Amino acid sequence: LALALEVKENPLDAILMHLRHALGEGAVEKDREGRPRATPDSTEGIAMVCGLAHQHGWRVRVEGQASWCPADAPADLVLSTREMTRIVEFSPADLVATVEAGMPLGNLQRELEERGTWLAIDPPGRPERSVGSIVATGTAGPLRHRFGPIKDHILGGTIVTGDGRVIKAGGQVVKNVAGYDLTKLQVGGFGAFGVLTRLHLRLRARPTTRVTLIARGEPDGLTRQARQIMERQIDASALELCSPALAAEAEWVLALELDGTESGVADEMARAIQSAEHPWTPLGKEAAAAFWSGTARA
Repeated sequence: LALALEVKENPLDAILMHLRHALGEGAVEKDREGRPRATPDSTEGIAMVCGLAHQHGWRVRVEGQASWCPADAPADLVLSTREMTRIVEFSPADLVATVEAGMPLGNLQRELEERGTWLAIDPPGRPERSVGSIVATGTAGPLRHRFGPIKDHILGGTIVTGDGRVIKAGGQVVKNVAGYDLTKLQVGGFGAFGVLTRLHLRLRARPTTRVTLIARGEPDGLTRQARQIMERQIDASALELCSPALAAEAEWVLALELDGTESGVADEMARAIQSAEHPWTPLGKEAAAAFWSGTARA
């Protein structure tokens, strides 16, 4: 009866009390709007929050590092994965890693680089953006040209449904058993089908060399040059035609990125330069990073 009266008088405080009882004091706080925020550090904790929300009819907003979409969805509580930032398993021989969904992409790439591997995606957003948010929004960057959309990098994962059930979908190897892939349903689903808590990721060997070339000119000529690159099957990681506004240049810009071994990149660069309608100019490392970051945002 006391709890019922409290819920009636102050619903937010009642939600806080329920969550603190279930997760502990340290895993629950208030956000800037005074809304309860739960930050479990495990799949079981996420499932517990979803189960409580389902039982009591609470609306839940899911966030990772809160660095991507504005926090404007109407909700009774926020469920954050920011405490779930571990690499659970890493298999360099199979080029597969299992990570928790709250892992910031920048941190993950640094740890993978130390082990000679990388995750071949370059989505828009700050480096602290969580891997789970990238999958949930399905946002790819220029590297999609060679390595494919986000769904091509996901082998499987663990999902918690809105009523608190835990589902393990897909697998941990590149060649999986045929069947309906529930993990791919999450890519671009914006959390509509559940909360991602763990992801099995397909990795690649880290390239030893990365080179960015740009050509400036009028759009028709640059378009012909881009088509020539594709017709000659030059092994480009990214190939983008950018307007003057996007490229922050006086002219249109065609950008080409090559990566791989030093000799392989040199060979592909020579093929790209051969009979190019507009001359290619190499960018320095920092300038290239800034250029591709801006292109991904666009």
